[in-house]
Amino acid sequence: DLRVHDNEVLNRAHADSASVVPVYVFDPTDYGKSSSGFDKTGPYRAQFLIECVQDLRRQLQKIGSELVVRIGRPTEVLAKLVKETGATAVYSHSEVTAEESQLENKVQSAVKDMGADLKIFWGST
Repeated sequence: DLRVHDNEVLNRAHADSASVVPVYVFDPTDYGKSSSGFDKTGPYRAQFLIECVQDLRRQLQKIGSELVVRIGRPTEVLAKLVKETGATAVYSHSEVTAEESQLENKVQSAVKDMGADLKIFWGST
């Protein structure tokens, strides 16, 4: 969910934690080709995502926070951030597709190896 207003994940993280580090990871595999040979993310969708992430950063800055943006495999990026920050939990929206669910399971394992729990929430929007 790329907004601050009524974001369940962000609200729960703030309720459960003394500090929160909002993160968005651009995964290079999302910008490759599908098994059918089509772009997974076309140029217009990619531009839209960039603009949404920029807007999210501005929204967070208005409330005194900052968005950490990284490019890389979410398993590696999030595990590294957990280690660097000493985080005990990573909060995320639940994924829907099989490929995303598999990645979610890998992220759960990677952050668990660093001593953190992955807390998943179903997004209603």
